[in-house]
Amino acid sequence: MHQEHQESTWFAREPFDYYEELRDQLMEMIPDFHMRLKINPRNNQVVFAADVHSVFDICWYTLARMIVDFGPPEDGGRTRELNEGALITCLHCSEAFIRYNNRQLYCKKDECQRAHNAARQRKYHANKKLAETKTKNKG
Repeated sequence: MHQEHQESTWFAREPFDYYEELRDQLMEMIPDFHMRLKINPRNNQVVFAADVHSVFDICWYTLARMIVDFGPPEDGGRTRELNEGALITCLHCSEAFIRYNNRQLYCKKDECQRAHNAARQRKYHANKKLAETKTKNKG
């Protein structure tokens, strides 16, 4: 009986104990992507991007980017906080940069900062309009 209990809990380890094994299995599951040059319609720049054709391709590609951008846990078994020095990809120009704040999503280029400010303004106005609509509907 003790043998059965031991066999059924063989997997009860810290995930970091077998991180490489899990990572390798996940990498085998992710399909290959065709990469090509494309034009970014937001800023008319040429970017090197994955050629995706379905929602599933987008999901797999996003997961692959997350694995690359966030990397392995640095302190095995402990929660990793993304803070200063984390390498991420800019939401506007798609270039990699080192962020200096855990909430930073855009690089320091003027064009990207303008895009960030425009996105913040759109979100602010949309939230303001939603609040006004809710107020009108209540009264």
